[in-house]
Amino acid sequence: MSSQTQIKKLVSKCKAQLYKTYSWGRTLYNPQVTFENFKKLRSTYDTEEANQSILLFGDSVTIRISENDTNQHNLGDMINQGLKHHTTTCMCAGSAYHAQLYEYFVRALSRMQNKPKLIICPINIRSFSPQWDLEPRYQFKEELQILKNFSNTENYIPVKIKSYPKVSFKEKKIFSEYQTRYPGIGKIKLKRFLKIIHSTPTTTEEKITRKREIFRFHYMHKLATNHKKLKCLEKMIAIGNQWNQQWLFYTTPVNKDAGTWFLGNEFNKILDNNIKTVLNLLNNTNLKQHQNTILDLSQACNSSMFFNHHDASEHLNEFGRQHIAEQLINAAIFLLNTSNLDFESILPTTCKKSTTTS
Repeated sequence: MSSQTQIKKLVSKCKAQLYKTYSWGRTLYNPQVTFENFKKLRSTYDTEEANQSILLFGDSVTIRISENDTNQHNLGDMINQGLKHHTTTCMCAGSAYHAQLYEYFVRALSRMQNKPKLIICPINIRSFSPQWDLEPRYQFKEELQILKNFSNTENYIPVKIKSYPKVSFKEKKIFSEYQTRYPGIGKIKLKRFLKIIHSTPTTTEEKITRKREIFRFHYMHKLATNHKKLKCLEKMIAIGNQWNQQWLFYTTPVNKDAGTWFLGNEFNKILDNNIKTVLNLLNNTNLKQHQNTILDLSQACNSSMFFNHHDASEHLNEFGRQHIAEQLINAAIFLLNTSNLDFESILPTTCKKSTTTS
C-alpha cells in the first residue's frame, strides 16, 4: 500500500471520528447521512398501524451523561423506563435542539397518519440567548428544510444531509460582531465573550473571570416577548391544537447556585424575569383547554446535581436526571390517565404552583 493511500485512509478515519463526536443531533457517521430523528418520527407516527406513543423532544440535556455517573441512563432513557407500564416513547433529541426545530417536527406530524398521545417538550432558557440562538452551528438549516419539504410537498422525496454543518468565515464574523446589551456592561459585541471563553486561564482570578463571563453570556441577556423562538412555541401549540394535541412543557434546570455565586442577585433577577416571560407566553395560549401541564423546573436542581458544581450549562448528573425524570413521569401519568377531568383537579402540587405566574 502506497504512503499516499495510507494518508487518505487516515484522513477518512479522522473525519469519520469527527462526524461521530460532533454530531449536533445528526448522528453523523459519514458525510452522507439521513436525518435520523425524522426517520424515527415517521417510522413511529406515519404508519397505518395506530400508534400513540409519547413524543419526547430534547436537547443535549436529554441525552448527555457524565463520565462520573454510575447510572449510565440518560434522561430520555429514564423517562422511557418510568413510563413503560403505561405507554411507549419516541425520543427526538439532539445537541442544541431548540423551539424552531420542535415547531417543524410538529408541522411534519400534521401530515402523518397518527399523532402522539402526549408531547413532552423542554424549554431551555439558554436557547433564547445570543450564545445559542445566533450560533451558526445551531441553525440546523438542512434539517429544517427537510421538515419543511415534507410538510409542504405532496410527493415528498427523502433526502440526505450533505455533511457536518460547515460554518463560513462570513457567518463566524457576523456572529462575533453582533451587538447586544448585557446588564452592567451595556452594548457590546459578542466577540468580547468569545475571546474570554476561548482563552486558557492560568491564575485563579482568570479562571473565576472566565466562568463568570460564561454565565453572563449564557443567561444574562433580557428575553424579549417577541423573540423568534417564543413565536415558534406559539405556532407549534397552534398547530397541535388542530388535533387537540396534549402537551407537557417544562423549563430546563439551570445551575442557579453557581450563577448567583459568580454574578450575585442580578443573575437571579434576570433569570427569574426570563423564565416568567416564557411561562406568561405559555399561560396566555389556550393550553389549559386541552388538559396540559407546564412545569417550571428551572430551579429544581441544586449545584450538586449538575455535571460540575460551577458549570454554566444545564447538563445533569445521575441524581439531577433522576430528580427531573420523576417529576416528568408523574406529570405524564396524570395527563395520560385523566384526559377527561378538569385541568386544575389533575395537577400535582408542583404542577399547580408552576402554572401560575404573577
